[in-house]
Amino acid sequence: MRSPLTLLVLLVAAGCSSAPPSPTPAAPAAVDRADMRAHFARATAARDALLDGDVEAMKQHARWLADHGEDEAAKVRGPVHFERMKTAAQAVAEAHTLGTASRALADLATACGACHQGADARFEAPKPLLPPMKDELQAHMARHRWAVDQMWAGLVTPSEAAWARGAQSLAEAPLHAVDFALEGLDAKLVPRATTLHGLAADAAAAPAAERGAHFARIIATCGGCHRYRPAPTP
Repeated sequence: MRSPLTLLVLLVAAGCSSAPPSPTPAAPAAVDRADMRAHFARATAARDALLDGDVEAMKQHARWLADHGEDEAAKVRGPVHFERMKTAAQAVAEAHTLGTASRALADLATACGACHQGADARFEAPKPLLPPMKDELQAHMARHRWAVDQMWAGLVTPSEAAWARGAQSLAEAPLHAVDFALEGLDAKLVPRATTLHGLAADAAAAPAAERGAHFARIIATCGGCHRYRPAPTP
């Protein structure tokens, strides 16, 4: 039979050799969904301004993204992507050409998508009905905007299906000189429309890693064409 002293020594030794319990890791902070919605709204507004050729509005929205939205949880969950988004927004705000702005905006969208994918926080992108195909120029333009919206969602969400829908729709038959003439537009814009549809066909077949570059060329082409639209009659 062991003596009381021996039992005491064994108990002390056991207590000293046992490792302290591991601390339970803290759950990651929840991302502010309202802040994320604000990011998406501002980024989309910057994109729409670029498409419309409104450079000042584009820069205003981009500056907001560069200066605001300091969501600490988002920075912790995806610090590299968050900083890439902010850097891209600053580049859009400082861009002097449509090409530079388009590349930076596409990089911003790609950074958002990479962050969502890395955090397994992808969301279902809106899927409005595709406008009907008609011969009128405005009907074509409505389908173009729908297609760009889908490709944008394909980058930001990210979503393979949304990207494919948008790129394939935009790759439809190009516009013709008569479509522009009926709207009082210069027929010299026709080659731009043809180029746009060719870019869309390439984008539809592009691997995920190259989609941002394809999207940049598409929106730069759109914005460059829209700058030639006649000013609305007061």
